[in-house]
Amino acid sequence: MNQKFMAGLLIGAGTAYLGWRSLNAKQRQQLAKKLQRGWYEAVNTATDFALDSVDLVSVAADKYHQASGDKWQSVADAVKDRADSVADHFTNADFDEETAAIRDELARAKHSDGEGAEDDIVIDLDKQAK
Repeated sequence: MNQKFMAGLLIGAGTAYLGWRSLNAKQRQQLAKKLQRGWYEAVNTATDFALDSVDLVSVAADKYHQASGDKWQSVADAVKDRADSVADHFTNADFDEETAAIRDELARAKHSDGEGAEDDIVIDLDKQAK
């Protein structure tokens, strides 16, 4: 098939060359103008198609960006609300009471196990503050 294609290409090119040579100067000039006009129209059509494609892609991207932007904004708001609630928990006055209760519970659990104080690291905030 490759040989047949090449043979057809050579025969077509030879025929076109002979046809071109058989034309007089005025006919060659008219044919050249016609081919040039056809080439410009083809390029113009391809350019219009490319620009229309870019416009369609741009519109689709804008729609996607707007749709996803609203979703991402709601996710960002939810994360901010959760971060605020965590920050409120740690800055709340009850936090010291809660941690004191946890320390007491850990101390009771330690003494009930019968282990010595040298096994654990104890952080005394009162001594550090002074």
